[in-house]
Amino acid sequence: MKKILSLFLALIIVIGIVPIADLDLQANAMQDRSNNFYNNYEYSADPGQYMVNIALAQKGRSQSSMGYTEAWCANFVSDCARLAGQSDAIPAHSYVPTLWNNIINAGGREVYDRKAGDI
Repeated sequence: MKKILSLFLALIIVIGIVPIADLDLQANAMQDRSNNFYNNYEYSADPGQYMVNIALAQKGRSQSSMGYTEAWCANFVSDCARLAGQSDAIPAHSYVPTLWNNIINAGGREVYDRKAGDI
């Protein structure tokens, strides 16, 4: 019985250690706080401008006044995208590098001639 238990525990340790090398150890719990957003923004048929309008309606608000409890920039962008109906183009994530990769993987591209709505 001891031998079986030892093998079982060794297997659990190996299974637990091996995947760690592939984990993204950054905080990535999404904090959807879009329900705390002011909704006095103007609709625009242009998705980029619509996101800008949503973001500008929050001008002057702080992390805590919006309900975010961690680094919030990627969460804020994700919430603006969600409210603008752009979650497919901007797949939500709370960690900026992963959010950037999600956008690129969803068909986004890096731009140098920036305009309203570019992230």
